[in-house]
Amino acid sequence: MSIGSSIAGSLLDGLGRSAGAFVELETADSKYVLAARDGSLVTLLSVGGVASLVGGPEFDVLVGKIADVLNTAVGRGGHIVQLSFSRDPLESRRAVRESLDSAIRTSGRLGLDLSDLFDEKTKVLSDWCAQESVLIAVWTTPDVLPPDSRKEAIKDRQFERDGERKSSKWRSGSAGQDIYAGLARLREKHRAVVSNFEMGLSQTGFLVRALDCHTALRQIRHMVDPDVTPEEWRPRLPGDKIPVRYPDPGEDLIDCVQWPQVAQQVVPRPAEVLDLETVRLGDRYIRTFSVTMPQLSPVPFGELFSYLREIPWRILFRFEGNGIGSLSWRPVVAQILSFVSARNKQILAGAEDIRARFLAGQPVVRISMAVCTWGEDGKEVRRNASILQQALNAWGGVEATARTGDPFLGLVSTVPGLSRRSVAPVLIAPLSEVAPTIPVRPASVFEKGALLLRSPDGKILPFQPGSPLQSSWIELGFAPSGGGKSVFSNALNLALSLLPGLRRLPRIAILDIGPSSSGLISLLKGALPEGKKHLAAHYRVTMSSDYSVNPFDLPLGYRTPLPAHRAFLANFLSLLATPLGANDPYDGVSGIASLVVDRAYSSLEDREANASPREYAPHIDPVVDQALSEIAFPFEKHPKLYWWDVVDALYDQGRIREAWLAQTHAVPNLKDIPSIASDPAVTSEYRLTTPTGESVVEYFKRRIQEAIREYPILAGETKFDLGEARVVALDLDAVCPKGSGPAARQTAVMYLLGRYMLVRDFFLDAEEAVLAPDRYKAFHLDRARDLKEDAKRLVFDEFHRTDAAPLVRTQVMTDIREGRKRGIQIALFSQSINDFDETMVDLSTSVWILGAATKQAIDKAGKIFGFSESVLGAMEKIGSPSKAGANLIARMVTNRGTFQQFVTNTLGPIELWAFSTTSQDAVLRDELYRLLGPVEARKRLATRFPGGSAREEIERRSQNMKDRGESGDADKTVVQQLVEEMEKKR
Repeated sequence: MSIGSSIAGSLLDGLGRSAGAFVELETADSKYVLAARDGSLVTLLSVGGVASLVGGPEFDVLVGKIADVLNTAVGRGGHIVQLSFSRDPLESRRAVRESLDSAIRTSGRLGLDLSDLFDEKTKVLSDWCAQESVLIAVWTTPDVLPPDSRKEAIKDRQFERDGERKSSKWRSGSAGQDIYAGLARLREKHRAVVSNFEMGLSQTGFLVRALDCHTALRQIRHMVDPDVTPEEWRPRLPGDKIPVRYPDPGEDLIDCVQWPQVAQQVVPRPAEVLDLETVRLGDRYIRTFSVTMPQLSPVPFGELFSYLREIPWRILFRFEGNGIGSLSWRPVVAQILSFVSARNKQILAGAEDIRARFLAGQPVVRISMAVCTWGEDGKEVRRNASILQQALNAWGGVEATARTGDPFLGLVSTVPGLSRRSVAPVLIAPLSEVAPTIPVRPASVFEKGALLLRSPDGKILPFQPGSPLQSSWIELGFAPSGGGKSVFSNALNLALSLLPGLRRLPRIAILDIGPSSSGLISLLKGALPEGKKHLAAHYRVTMSSDYSVNPFDLPLGYRTPLPAHRAFLANFLSLLATPLGANDPYDGVSGIASLVVDRAYSSLEDREANASPREYAPHIDPVVDQALSEIAFPFEKHPKLYWWDVVDALYDQGRIREAWLAQTHAVPNLKDIPSIASDPAVTSEYRLTTPTGESVVEYFKRRIQEAIREYPILAGETKFDLGEARVVALDLDAVCPKGSGPAARQTAVMYLLGRYMLVRDFFLDAEEAVLAPDRYKAFHLDRARDLKEDAKRLVFDEFHRTDAAPLVRTQVMTDIREGRKRGIQIALFSQSINDFDETMVDLSTSVWILGAATKQAIDKAGKIFGFSESVLGAMEKIGSPSKAGANLIARMVTNRGTFQQFVTNTLGPIELWAFSTTSQDAVLRDELYRLLGPVEARKRLATRFPGGSAREEIERRSQNMKDRGESGDADKTVVQQLVEEMEKKR
C-alpha cells in the first residue's frame, strides 16, 4: 500500500468514517419495517422481475407504468426509493446450490443417490448463469412531516424512552439498539407509501414481496460481505432472545444485555482503504463509481447488462422527489456567472428545459447512481473496473468516476437500506428519461425448484411440478420429432420425485410409445437403496397372457366398482364394440355396456340371494393355497367355499397380498360378458337392430368375443401385477401399431388398458373408502389418507397416437376434471398443438412449447394462448437442442399470475445420458449400469460422449463393418464393443 493511501485510510478511521459508521439503520420497528437513527423508516422489497416475456412493445408500456409508480412514491417529497441490481458470476455456484437445496434434502430423505446429477447441475448451470438480485428500499424520512409536527414527533419519541426507563430496569444502551428509534408519526405514512408502491409494481407485472426485517438484513449483509453470510445467518433484533455476555472491567451491566448494533451485524468485518478508489472488505477488493453525468438520451438497462455479463457488479439508483426545487438556485447563479463561462449558459438552458417539462406535467426527480465491482485481488478489481467504466460510457454516454472522495461511503452507497446518503452527486431528470434505465429482468414465480430453467442471458428460473402455487396441474407439451420433449418430460418427472417435503416417492404413471421413459426409471432404480429398487419399474408390454390384466378387478374387499371405475368399464366395453373407423358405437351399445357391468358384479356377489359367486378350488393359485395352509383355514366349516370367503379369511389374518390374489378369482372378467349380455333382462330391454342387420345385443356379444380372441391380454384373470412400484412406465409400442382400422382400435384399447393398470387406485378418496364393506373400511380409509398425501402424476407421451380414439380422449378429459379435485397431475406430450382438444387447452395450467414445425403452427399457438408478438417471435427462435440446452416457451398459470417466458433447459452430459431416449444409447447405458453401477457408468459415458449420445459413433462403426462386408447385427456388435472398451477403463 502507498504512503498516501495509508495516510488517507488513517485519516478516515480517525474521523470515525468506517463503512460501519455510515450505516444509519438502528433497529426493527415492526416485522417489515426497519428504523434509522434519525427516526426514518425503511422497508426492503425483493423484486423477482417480470413474469411475462418483455419485448419492444411491452417494454414501452412498462416504462410508462414504472414512471407512474415511482412518481407516486417520491413525488411529494420526504420519501426516498433506492433500487439496486446486483449480478455476480462468482456467486453462481452458491445460487444454484441454494435453488437445489430442497431437492437435495428430499433425495436424502428418500435414500436417492443422485449426488452426481446435483454436482453436475451445479457446475453446468454455474457456467451459464450468475447470481442476480433486485432489491428496493423505500424510505420515509422525518422530512415528510411539517417542521412543527416533526419536532413533536421527536418529543414523543423521547417521552417513550423516558417512560421505559422509569417503568423498567432495562434500557437501550450505547452498545445496543435503540428500540425507540422510529418516529411513531411516520408509521402510517410509511405503511401507505410501501403498500401503494408494492401494489403498483405488482399491477405493472413485477413479482414483488416485502421482506421481513430478518430477511432484509440478511440480504444487506450478503451484499456487503457474502463470504461470511451463510443462508442460515439471522440477525439479532428486538423480539429475539437477547444475547448475554460477561462485562468488561468498568462496563455497565446493562450494556451486556443488549441486542447488538445493526451496523456491527451487517458489516461484520472491518474495511480497509487501499487507495482513494479501492476498499478491501474481507477477501474482496471493491471499487465504486459515482455517475457524474447522465445519459445523453435514454438507453434501456438491457444494453448495460449485455456489456457486463462476465464481471460482478452492482448498481444503485437513488430517487427523491421535488427535483424541480433543486433547480431554483441555478438560474440566479448562472446569470451571475454568465459573463465568465459559456458552460453556465448551458446550465441555465438545461434548467429551463427541465422546468418547461415540469410545467407541462412531466414528473422531475432527483437521482443519484453509484456502481461498484469487485475482485479477489487488486489486479482483478482494476480489470473489472476498467470493463465497468467502459460499459457505463457506452451506455448512452454516461460519465462516471472512481474518485468518489470517500471509498467507505462509496461502498455503502451501492447497498439499499443501509443509508439515505450517496457518494454520487444529485442529478435532475424527468422520470420519463429515467424509467427506461431501470432493470427489467425475467422472473419465475417459483423461488426454488428441482427443475432449474434459465433465461438465455443467464438468470436462474426455477420450476417445481406439483407446487401449491398452482391450483391444478394440467400440462401440455409439444414439439416436432427430435425437439427434446421426451427428455424434458423425464426432467419434469424427476423434479416431481424431488418435490420438497416428500417422505416417499410420488406416484408417477407413464404411458409411453417406445423407450423414452426407460432412462428415468433406470436412473431412479439405480439411485434407490437395496430393498427399494422395486419402487421404480419399466415394462415393455406385449400381447401375451404374461401381461394379462383384468379391468374388472376391484379394490380389496369391494364387491362392486366405484363410480369412476364403473364409468371406465362402460367406456371400455363401448370401445370394444365400436365399429372400425367409427367415432361412436351403435345406438344402444353404451346402455348395454353399463347394464352388463352392473349385472356382472351382482351375479358374482356373495351377498345377493340370486347370485352365483365363484367357488374356491385348490391348485388354481399355489400362493393362496399356501397362505390358507399357514393360517390353518377351517375347510370343514365350509361345505361350499367361495373365493369371497377366502378373500375375507385371508384379510382377517393380515395376509393382504394373498387376499388380493384370491380376489382376482372372485371378480368377473371379459369372458363372462357375452353370457351376461344374453340374460333376458338385457335382451328384453334392448331390441334394437344395428346397420349390420344383427340385434344390438348379438352385435355387442360378437364384438366382445372377437376382442377376447384378438387381445389375449384382456382374456382372463390378472397375471401382471405392479406390486409396490410407485414410479412406473409402460412402453406400449409393441401393442399399439400405427395405422387406421384394426390398428387404431388396438391402440385405443391398449391406451385405456394401460391407463387402468397404472392409476386404478389414484382416484380413491375418503368418500369412496367409506363405501367399502365394514371389515375393509378402516383399511381403505388409511389408503385414501396415504393417497391424498402422495403426489400423483399421469403422463401420456406421444398423445397424437390417440387421434383416432375419441373414447380414449373422453377418458382423459374425465381424468383431467376428476384429477383436479384429487390433486392428480395430468401431463400430455405430443408433436403439435393440434393434437390436443380445445377443452384440454382451456383447462391447461402449464404449457411447454419446445418447437413448432411451421409458421402456421406458431400463429395458431399464438391465437389459442393469446401470445404477444414478442412471444411469437421467440417461438421462431426455439431451434433444435444444442450444447446450450433446449429452448422452450414456458407458460404457467399460478395463483401469483401467469408466468410466460422464453427459457432454456440446460442439461449436462451426465443428465443427458440418464435421460437419453434412443434405443442404442439405452442399451449401452443399461449394460454399463449393470457392470459398473449407475454413478460410475454415467461418469464414463459423460466423459467419452459429452454430447449425451453415442449414436454417431455407433453409426460410424456400423457403417465401417458393413463396408468391410461383415455380417450380423452391426449396431448390436458395436454397442457390445463400446461396453467392453468402457468397462476395461477401470
